[in-house]
Amino acid sequence: MMLIEIRDLKREKAPHLPINISSFALAAGQRVQLADPTNQFNYLLQKENILNNLPEDTVWMQGQPVDFFKTNLPLEKQLENEAQIIAREIFTFPQDLFKLKPKDLPPNLINILRWTKTILSNPSLIIARDDLVDLGPYFRNKVLEKLTPLFADKNTTLLQIVQNNIDLSPLIVDYTLIKKGDIISISRVKTGHSRDLKIPSPDYKILALKDYSGDHLEDWDIDIAQNQSWTFICDGEQTADGLARALAGIEKPEKGTRQCLLKPREILYFESSPFFPQKSLGQSFKLFSNHLSSPKKTKQNFKSFQEKIKEYNYLQPENVLSFFPEEITPAQELNIFLLWSTIFQPRLLILNNPRGLIQENIYLLQSIIKNQRTNILITTTRTDLELTHKLGIVFENRILEDGPQNSIRENPSHPYSRAILAPDCSFPAPFSLREEINGCPFHPVCEDSLSYCGWNGADLRALLQNSHLDDSIHSYALQGNDLFLEPAYTSEFSWQDLIEEIKALMFAQNEPLSGACLDVEYENRKIRALFPSQDPPDLKKVTSHRRVACHLFK
Repeated sequence: MMLIEIRDLKREKAPHLPINISSFALAAGQRVQLADPTNQFNYLLQKENILNNLPEDTVWMQGQPVDFFKTNLPLEKQLENEAQIIAREIFTFPQDLFKLKPKDLPPNLINILRWTKTILSNPSLIIARDDLVDLGPYFRNKVLEKLTPLFADKNTTLLQIVQNNIDLSPLIVDYTLIKKGDIISISRVKTGHSRDLKIPSPDYKILALKDYSGDHLEDWDIDIAQNQSWTFICDGEQTADGLARALAGIEKPEKGTRQCLLKPREILYFESSPFFPQKSLGQSFKLFSNHLSSPKKTKQNFKSFQEKIKEYNYLQPENVLSFFPEEITPAQELNIFLLWSTIFQPRLLILNNPRGLIQENIYLLQSIIKNQRTNILITTTRTDLELTHKLGIVFENRILEDGPQNSIRENPSHPYSRAILAPDCSFPAPFSLREEINGCPFHPVCEDSLSYCGWNGADLRALLQNSHLDDSIHSYALQGNDLFLEPAYTSEFSWQDLIEEIKALMFAQNEPLSGACLDVEYENRKIRALFPSQDPPDLKKVTSHRRVACHLFK
């Protein structure tokens, strides 16, 4: 019985290449992986109804794993007992795990539970997009090997669509490839055959900053694990630049350490104009390749690079390798660099505030992220990039929140994160109200600020300068966290009355500031407002995979 059958399908206007599928069929009980590098088949599934008369119980597995569950309901109320037993016995999941909510678990574990629940429901057909790849190289063969018996007594058909070929697994039986719009090869593989992958576990740390302070960074403590991709949203280009250079090891720390287990040749770093200015793009590629490999390998790499340029010719001219850097746009520059990275396949790819990131580049970058061998770190000032698994929110040289991207975007914890990730973001441009940071850098505009968040004399000065009392003050002077005021000779208030007016203003307009002020006193013909010194809040774990630097989380 054929569940899916496509014959002589032609589409001249597809997003990247014309489509010409002469024949494709999927019979009941088959388990097929369809490699679709240019996203043509996927495009048809989304835009046109090419799959007619599918079984009513067909399960479409697409999007993020956490979307398969109700994010705010504990797993024990969403999973049948059989699924929980299998998860405990086959995957050794602890019983306490099922008391957690899906949003608090890493994508790998959620994905395993999603597949287990789906297979046990015994659907006639599962159509999945990239879900097996998203398990990661360490989990992939182990998980699929354990999932295979669940198919044994079922007649479930599986069609899994990926953008890149993955290693052979015991779950997949047939492999199909679409290239340049048509199916060009179908290979039959013996069930149970798989490669022995020598890949470290996901907990294997490849890069870490410990108590790191440097250019526009203060007291950073972060670990980058194998198979993790990160986006750091920074409040300014200087911070993004300093962070990217610190991660790449270009800048030396003023304090703390950078620990990296990768060789320099395994790291590829991008910032504006990464090519040799007096050389063509092709010459730059050859010079760079010569540093990494032999002349023979460079020749092979260049040939592969030319094929990549032709494959993605909708992003730039085919003769672009003869161009010089000043002759291409920032978007083309980034795209060529990304294609460059697919040839060298670095262990770590660092993108320093990429200016030319448009939708076509994002599509290419997504395909690179699917290649789990490459870790990608992006520093940016944009808030709309949802490409990576992990997200870090950076403000005033410090990381305020980090964790799984989906979890933070769905339920941001730090007030600053909520402000910049809101759909109607009204957060002001980067600012600095203090000569020196005291406490949390976001407290002056935080709606949830407390008296011990770091209020000091600079905040009181800003309040007074925008009030009716400003005419009664001749000068302001900051000394540490304290504020010294010299009353104006023309003031209508005595110094005693002025002190009372200042206290009343703080209490009426900024209660946290009023609570932080230790005292307002008169000495040596000046009024002194005393404030305590507050350290910035440390990053604290609020769940097993999320950290927040905020006094609201104690």
